[in-house]
Amino acid sequence: LDTRLLNLRSPDYIAERRNRLNFCGYAWRYTKVFFNTLAREHLLVSFLLRVVPTFTRVKRGFLIVLQFNICMLTAAIGINIREHDAPRGRYAVFSCGGDADSECFTTIPIALLAAAICCPFFRLAAFRQMRMTCFVKQTHPTGSRFPLGFRKFATIRPRSLFEAGLCMRSGMERAKERVTVSRTFAHRVVQLLWKTSVAIHELRFYSRTTSWIILSFFFILVVATIAYILTITVYLKDEVVYHWLAWTLTMFLFSVLVLEPVWIFWTDVVWSALVASAAQHWGFGSHALAATKKYGEVVKQVEGVYVNDMQAIAAARIQQWWLSVLDLYRAIHEQTAAAIKIQAIGKKMHQKKKYVKARKWCLKVESLSCEGLVDPTVGGEEMSPLIRLMCDVGNPNVLQTKVMWNSGT
Repeated sequence: LDTRLLNLRSPDYIAERRNRLNFCGYAWRYTKVFFNTLAREHLLVSFLLRVVPTFTRVKRGFLIVLQFNICMLTAAIGINIREHDAPRGRYAVFSCGGDADSECFTTIPIALLAAAICCPFFRLAAFRQMRMTCFVKQTHPTGSRFPLGFRKFATIRPRSLFEAGLCMRSGMERAKERVTVSRTFAHRVVQLLWKTSVAIHELRFYSRTTSWIILSFFFILVVATIAYILTITVYLKDEVVYHWLAWTLTMFLFSVLVLEPVWIFWTDVVWSALVASAAQHWGFGSHALAATKKYGEVVKQVEGVYVNDMQAIAAARIQQWWLSVLDLYRAIHEQTAAAIKIQAIGKKMHQKKKYVKARKWCLKVESLSCEGLVDPTVGGEEMSPLIRLMCDVGNPNVLQTKVMWNSGT
């Protein structure tokens, strides 16, 4: 993301915004971050070096293809018009020499001039519009993993394509328009200039319908360029085709290597410094606090009496809310841990019972022979026929069969 836009929302940047700067001060500040801006804004460099989440490499690759097709189309149209006006004319790469006339056509200078004319239109009509396209459902970029139960961020529904086509405005937009109309003409001019330098509206993407319309238009342009070249330019002479290729490559390379860095330096350094200095003079923009010292004491009194107390109260309430959230999740964690522990104990006992039940066994004893038994009728005493098993060592348990009276002798 743009460092300058992030600084506008940073509380640490407030103290720096109170410093009054002139054009040179702004220019030096923007020059220090120019190479970072170049790596982010330059189409080919950003495609190779930078990862921009809101401007994917697929979009940038498509724009590079579109730019090359525009160069081919411009060269093809120029060569075809030249062949139609002067079919017997001659071509030169750099200069026609001393015998220059209307029949001579210099390819490289015309290609450089065409690149200088097409570069601003490509940056404004293709690069900027394609960068604001969005083909997925747009949601707020931040979110909380805690189910807080209320909306953290308020939002205003953007205008639909139908509403934008009919120039329909919401209540918020009408209120903003009334405030804008009440300002002076100079203030409104500075506001328009400020929007051209710090493009905060770039953070608002187009809807999916608008994005697909823009992509379809550029895709049709690429297809039309290829069709035009295959149907008309392909029948040119070999010498003319070489000049067409030279025009195309020169225009593309000059746009990428020279014109785009110059355009980015002009828009992000020179023009931004001019607009920022003018906006500071009229009390508009991020450095409006340094525009005048007329209301300095009033601002200090308001900060001391009202703002500081409100900040302390807000900080205390936020801390209380956060502590309550932590207590809530701590209690939920303890309940969850207790439930897990109870379930583990129950499962362990169930497994133990199942194990004991599975370990029960039945012993069947069959007497094969007996020695030294006494007849139960002798002596007039009855004896209970049973068998008792006892281990010599190891197992102290005694296993004894049930009494069987009528089991025989």
